[in-house]
Amino acid sequence: MMDIVKLDAISSTNLILKEYIKEKKAKHQTVITAEYQTKGRGQMHTQWESEHSKNLLFSMFLVFDNYLISDQFYLTCAVSLGIYKVISRYKIKGLSVKWPNDIMAGDQKIAGILIENTLVQDHIKNAIIGVGLNVNQVLFPNYVPNAVSMKNLSGQEFDREILLKELLDSIVFYIDKLNAKEYSFLKHTYEEVMYKKGETILFEDLKGKTFPAKILGVSRQGKLLLEEEDIHLKLYDFKEIKFL
Repeated sequence: MMDIVKLDAISSTNLILKEYIKEKKAKHQTVITAEYQTKGRGQMHTQWESEHSKNLLFSMFLVFDNYLISDQFYLTCAVSLGIYKVISRYKIKGLSVKWPNDIMAGDQKIAGILIENTLVQDHIKNAIIGVGLNVNQVLFPNYVPNAVSMKNLSGQEFDREILLKELLDSIVFYIDKLNAKEYSFLKHTYEEVMYKKGETILFEDLKGKTFPAKILGVSRQGKLLLEEEDIHLKLYDFKEIKFL
């Protein structure tokens, strides 16, 4: 049975869930949701901005029995697909998963994911899955130029309670695939919905060098597989490259 704890204004759902874990108040699939976060975070220490009571902000605690660190990218696949599949039911156009785990509508970001793993030797003992989905917010700050919401794109208001249940059920569905070690299915399904897959776009590496490359997919370890100009293939880790 999934425990769902609903809170109002908090620091962040991930931080509060960590406190629950520390106090032994969290179990597998405990979920913390919030109406507002003062310290919401995205990938690479970016801030996640959200208007009070307009969007979905939640974190889920997952406990694993036998999940190797070397396979950790499949958790990213599972969570990304769980969210993607629910939003796609609402006829939001141009949906894709931008590597590694931003959910896009066209070239705008509609949802973000932050996964924090607890490691023991070569295994992932547990994980906190933080999710922010722009639902009913229509105006975003100027310093968040790329954000868009489901309401922006559809013109309709959404019931966040229904949406939350659908998202949690969908994430659990794909986590079950993960636990069953259906890694090929997860990787293939993820690659089918990848942002700009098959297209040649501009990237920037750690040295600031920009270059065009075609997105071919991902490796088993979750590295981005690119075909560069001179037709050679290259793999990039998350922090080694960025989209332009």
